Amino acid sequence: RNTGQSKGVPGLDLNVVEAWSRGYTGKGVTTAIMDDGTYSAYPATNISLFIVQSLPGNTPRLSHESYRTASDTRTAVKNMVQTLSSH
Repeated sequence: RNTGQSKGVPGLDLNVVEAWSRGYTGKGVTTAIMDDGTYSAYPATNISLFIVQSLPGNTPRLSHESYRTASDTRTAVKNMVQTLSSH
């Protein structure tokens, strides 16, 4: 729960505790992380990255120069990098 830690806004939550209490687990749910940078080598995460190349003004590239851990949500399941245009 967001209590204001890490400069967060207290109470600004996804409210998942109630969903969990009703038996929802998220199993079978696919999520997308829309971020301008992820750290694919983050040790606690197995991650699938899909680099979107079709957004206007977007120049996708893999970089180890930034440290953004949206990928730390642990929603991905494999270690692989693919571009959406390759599907």
